[in-house]
Amino acid sequence: MSRGPGLWQRKLIEHIASGQPVVLTHPAHTPAEKNAIRRAANVLEARGELKIVAERIGGRPRLVAYPPDVEAPTTRLVTGLDGKTYRTA
Repeated sequence: MSRGPGLWQRKLIEHIASGQPVVLTHPAHTPAEKNAIRRAANVLEARGELKIVAERIGGRPRLVAYPPDVEAPTTRLVTGLDGKTYRTA
């Protein structure tokens, strides 16, 4: 049984509450932190609390979380050669 939002979910909810988009991961995050952030964001997106969009920032692909009421750039899902599904703008 869940005890409420986890650490990363709470941080994302706080940032999204400000009404501004937030870049989910940064090169300074460890691989474990990146995975935890992505999992938290995916759960929040499934609940309708934010939108996740893949964008190029500084020439590098990054996941950006938008508040649910903000018009975010449209994305589409593509399947990579590795069989995984990716989002692209």
